[in-house]
Amino acid sequence: MAEVTLERCLGLEDLVALVDLAESFSSEIYLHKGGVHVNVKSLLGLACVPLRRGERFTLVLHGTDEEEALGKLVRFFSASGSSCREG
Repeated sequence: MAEVTLERCLGLEDLVALVDLAESFSSEIYLHKGGVHVNVKSLLGLACVPLRRGERFTLVLHGTDEEEALGKLVRFFSASGSSCREG
């Protein structure tokens, strides 16, 4: 489990890349934000959670490769993303 701050703007292409990244691991990966819990391997689930730059959320992972997955996911949320309008 890790608290993460979103440091990028996520567009649709970024969400697809996030799902692809999550699916490359066997671990279960969930994002918890404001009472909402979604499977990070679900594009529809992610699309239902408003994620804005600067917001904090929790990643919860369970599985044999959870440490590797967590490291790559944290880097994903910290890397430069799409340029999109927020507000």
